[in-house]
Amino acid sequence: MTSPHLPDSSPSATPIQQLHSAMQRGDADAARRLLAEHAEFRQLINAPFFAFNSPAMVAYANDVDMVNVLLEFGADPNRRSEWWAGAFHALHVATGAAAQRLLAAGAIPDACAAAHLDDANLLATMLAADPARASERGGDGQTPLHFARSRGVIDLLLNAGADINARDVDHRATPAEWMLAGARGAGRYELALDLVERGADVDIFLAAALGLTDRACTLLHREPALLNEQTGRGRYGEMLPSSFHIYLWSIGRDLSPLDVAAQFGHDDTRAAMQACATPGQ
Repeated sequence: MTSPHLPDSSPSATPIQQLHSAMQRGDADAARRLLAEHAEFRQLINAPFFAFNSPAMVAYANDVDMVNVLLEFGADPNRRSEWWAGAFHALHVATGAAAQRLLAAGAIPDACAAAHLDDANLLATMLAADPARASERGGDGQTPLHFARSRGVIDLLLNAGADINARDVDHRATPAEWMLAGARGAGRYELALDLVERGADVDIFLAAALGLTDRACTLLHREPALLNEQTGRGRYGEMLPSSFHIYLWSIGRDLSPLDVAAQFGHDDTRAAMQACATPGQ
């Protein structure tokens, strides 16, 4: 259900381009019509033809109308992506009504999905039966702690022995590093702070984003050149086979620690970092 060409909804587009375009637009009616008209598409409904080697059910898992269409035409709610770094299940992506629809259709959550769905009761049952599930790997090679959405879920996972500093496979990032997104107050910012308070490692970008002035200065006194680091470059760049560090995707490209402190509203930390990185300060 993909094409070497960009998705296209124009009259001259091929049916496969039209289907891809309909899905990208969230046009469930158009997708239903095209699936009804083309048996060959229905035969490939579980194929890994979308981003990150995903089947349509994973690629559009958070669109309840599209989920309904895909289920109507025989999509498997448990078919995972074939991503090299770790397979994504639809329940690693879906939230709200889409997640409930998938569960009703027989989607089976693993520990990563339970954490993502913030289902503490389900996760507690899993961990009681097998504490090692606190360390299982999901999409991108993330652990359940990477997917956590609440302190209660974090408690369960750490009590079961989850590694607070486990790094995912694709982006080489810890759970706390994954929890930054956009600006202060967005994403899972408070959970990143919580993990640091519980002993998570802190690099210069995490210190800048969370306003951890003392931690930032400790790092800079030891290595002043850290102030020249940039997201998506150097140690935060691509290291094949893995992709860029998660910061490029979550907080932006080519940002310095000073940029990150400013982005998250920590002007005091920004000023202190400049001073701490200056010889003799």
